[in-house]
Amino acid sequence: MRVEAEQGPGPLREVALPRERLAEVALRTGRPRTVQEHAEEHAEEHRGRIAVRLGIVGDGARKALGFGGGVLVR
Repeated sequence: MRVEAEQGPGPLREVALPRERLAEVALRTGRPRTVQEHAEEHAEEHRGRIAVRLGIVGDGARKALGFGGGVLVR
């Protein structure tokens, strides 16, 4: 993902919405599990991975805004 300074705060807003609804996003994007105990464990791990990725994109967007250039977020 490429984040350009010209995009302004748009990418930060795009990251904020799924972060505010992280549990719902994780629930809707996770793979189904048949055993409840494993499902809960997987859901927590999945939420954590999503949170980390959103953080990486948000950090990249803040850097792009901070120095007035673009960044490539991988």
